[in-house]
Amino acid sequence: MNEAAERLGLKIQYKTTNLQGILAGLSAGQYDIGVAGVGATPERKKQVAFTTPYYWGFTDVVTLKGGKQTRLPDFDGKRVGAVSGSVQETFVNHEMSGARLVQFKDQTALIAQLLSGGVEAIVLGGADADEYARKQPIRIAVEVDSLQGSAFPLRKDGDPKLLKDLDAQIDAMIDDGTYVKLYKKYFHDPIASDLIRERPKLARQVMNTDLAPVRR
Repeated sequence: MNEAAERLGLKIQYKTTNLQGILAGLSAGQYDIGVAGVGATPERKKQVAFTTPYYWGFTDVVTLKGGKQTRLPDFDGKRVGAVSGSVQETFVNHEMSGARLVQFKDQTALIAQLLSGGVEAIVLGGADADEYARKQPIRIAVEVDSLQGSAFPLRKDGDPKLLKDLDAQIDAMIDDGTYVKLYKKYFHDPIASDLIRERPKLARQVMNTDLAPVRR
């Protein structure tokens, strides 16, 4: 977002909030853009507008280091945490229906409860799970493809030109290599084939590199 704003000659004023605060604030006209990897779900599209997805990752089920679970059914009957309103909460409801969902307001509370034994597993986006696994005594038990891409949400009644300008600048960053440079800084997984379909200009950028999509 910083890169796109600089290219567009815009000044950003950031305000920190959680996922629910982003979506509610956009609907209430408090914010113009949500600067987070928000899953562009059909339900959320009724509430806010979205750029074309710029990231497509994985969904990870995470346990403490000593855990033995390796499949989603292994969590049937177990307390599994997710951030309230997140796509990971939807994942637990749809893909882990035998688990007992526990909702948390943010990832800080989520990790704290896993470490203290309040829940037996948590569900995170793959990039977040990788980062926590480097710092905490936790393990990724199950990893599956995300159900949809991440995008910037904007006010539904906001300036439609802003949405088009953001999409154009993300494509421009792909063209000049900035996107791949930023991606390598923060992510380690190959770029998903679903994202290539959404952002076709990425295909030639990652062809024959370690970021090229792999069949799963």
